[in-house]
Amino acid sequence: MNQSDVFLSFGQKCRQKTPDKNKYEMDCEKKVEKDKWFLGRIVQLQLPVKVEFATDPWPAQTEEIPRPQLGLIGVTLATTDPETRDLIMKSLQKEAERTGPGLATLVKVLDVEEVKVITDIIVRSAEAAQKLVAAMEHRSSQWWKNKTGTDTKSVCFHMNYRHTRGGMDGLPVAHIDAIHVAEWFKPGGAFPPKSLHRAEQLLGMPIKDALKHVVVTFNEWINAGPETIVELPLTVMDTTTLDRKDVELAWVQAMLDSKMVRWSEAHRWYYRNLQPGDGYMFITSPHEGPEHSYSGTPHSAFRFIRKENATASRPRQSFEFRCLVVDTNWTSPAELFKQYVPQAPTQKEIVQSSANSIMAAMVMDNRAFMQSMQDKDEMINEKS
Repeated sequence: MNQSDVFLSFGQKCRQKTPDKNKYEMDCEKKVEKDKWFLGRIVQLQLPVKVEFATDPWPAQTEEIPRPQLGLIGVTLATTDPETRDLIMKSLQKEAERTGPGLATLVKVLDVEEVKVITDIIVRSAEAAQKLVAAMEHRSSQWWKNKTGTDTKSVCFHMNYRHTRGGMDGLPVAHIDAIHVAEWFKPGGAFPPKSLHRAEQLLGMPIKDALKHVVVTFNEWINAGPETIVELPLTVMDTTTLDRKDVELAWVQAMLDSKMVRWSEAHRWYYRNLQPGDGYMFITSPHEGPEHSYSGTPHSAFRFIRKENATASRPRQSFEFRCLVVDTNWTSPAELFKQYVPQAPTQKEIVQSSANSIMAAMVMDNRAFMQSMQDKDEMINEKS
């Protein structure tokens, strides 16, 4: 360390957060406060330990954060319960210094009142987005009741915004999102921990118990733009044309064991001319239902064949919801957690991690922030 380096935190009796040995993210049972740091003298430490410090401090910089950027940050909290969301906002307002996953630099809050104005914008956006989530959940339960006559509970555990404003150099590989519904909730998986408390509150039980009673899991993909989608429309497969031999295990999405679809002449694909607010609702992952075994729905996008030099560059914008419907009177025969049971993070860990992620998004350059929301996952590069 150099004299110019800044100590951030010191912890003892630490443990690895995830089974991945290549990730050095640790939680510590015992943290030492700044005024009690014992630099310069010999002490006995309870291993393993974690020391965080910042190098090469930069002069303070003032960044004006666009309101749309703050609004989109709020969307990421749409599935977070109000209590946890309030704790995250208070953490942003109270902690004078912050660093962590997603933050390559030390961030100091110089004006607490300005941070309160910023967090108010984020909260109002989150509340508005959560109304969309609640409406989706209500519609899901009503849809299942109309279909089967059964009362259920529904929860949407993920919502995101995507766009193609930067263009797309490829097309999404045809895929099924996960090998089964429990894949979303495995340790270190794609399920956002900040959604945990709200999901368990709505379902009235821990997630690991609720998954035993999931009758259907689905995606809702909605045109969030002001115009009809004319380029790269989402397309879904008629699953009656899908043969089991056409799918294979693949890793087309981060932190998910998914399925990739091989091309077959027998496949039939469909799309709709989506108006603003229109969308698709399709079964996401393979799983056993009360009276039916679901294969999951392969989906992708396509380009229209156009005359040479003709383009349709209008960007695509979308909201995607991932939801599940639970009937406690039915229990799945599948042993979803035969080898592991997800260990829920503590609320303190959830708040700290979420606050760090939000701060990282706030200090991100506006262009980089919009690029982070660009719809470019699962791509096959057409130029390769």
